[in-house]
Parts: sequence; structure tokens; C-alpha cells
Amino acid sequence: MIIEKIHLYHISQRLVSPFVTSFGIEEDRHCLLLSIQSADLEGWGECAASYFPGYSYETVATAWHVLADFLIPSVLGRDIEKPEDIEDALDGVRGHPLAKASLDSAVWDLVAQRQGISLSQAIIKNDSSKARQINDFMIMFFSRLM
Repeated sequence: MIIEKIHLYHISQRLVSPFVTSFGIEEDRHCLLLSIQSADLEGWGECAASYFPGYSYETVATAWHVLADFLIPSVLGRDIEKPEDIEDALDGVRGHPLAKASLDSAVWDLVAQRQGISLSQAIIKNDSSKARQINDFMIMFFSRLM
């Protein structure tokens, strides 16, 4: 499946109440969303970088730069069958794990949709031992909330 288009979005949401940490006070939550399109499918990913570089050196601005100028061009047009097919493109850029994770998660979403299975099923199918542990924990955790 060929990655035909990638759209990058910067969103900001006002928090219900300020988020206070030792790094400061956040009243708005900024993040990047991206969509990857292949044929009639669209996979989504999120870059959880903050506006301020207190927790991590990655910020919304630096992640946008790295994604738009380096990572997205290296992935665009690639033929992928599985999420690992973009690893070499991501390895060309040192660091920036949050920016890379947004592309990685969008590709996982795209591949799962192509296979007609949920994202959790795709993860389990790929690495059954570790993924099953994560899946079992998530099922237990969310069942307690309901």
C-alpha cells in the first residue's frame, strides 16, 4: 500500500483547569495530529509534544519542523505492508521520539484498517507476547472503570 498523502495539524485546546507541574502552568494543551492516506484508507497519529520544552526537548514547533521537513518526506510515497516498513526512514533522524511516534502510530492504524482488524488486534498479531500482556492489562483496567 502506497503512502499517498500525509496531512499535519496543530491543535490547541483550552484546559478545563490549569495543569500545574514543577515545569510551570499550562492553560492550553497543544499537540500535533497527522493523517496518512493510502487509497481509500486514512490512519491517524498524535504527537504529544508540549508547547514548552520543560518535560522534553521536543516541542510542538520542533516536532512540526522535524515532521514536515525530514520525516514526512522520507515516508511519503513508500510502499508499506507492515509498520516496520518505515523504520529505516525514521532512523535517518536522530532523536525526536514523539515526532516519530506520531508517524508510527498512524501507520499502525492504517495497516490495521487494511487488514480489517482493530489496532489492538494488529499489535497482538505483530508481537504476541508483549502485546498480549499490554492488551490484558488494558482490558482489566478499563473493565474496572465500567
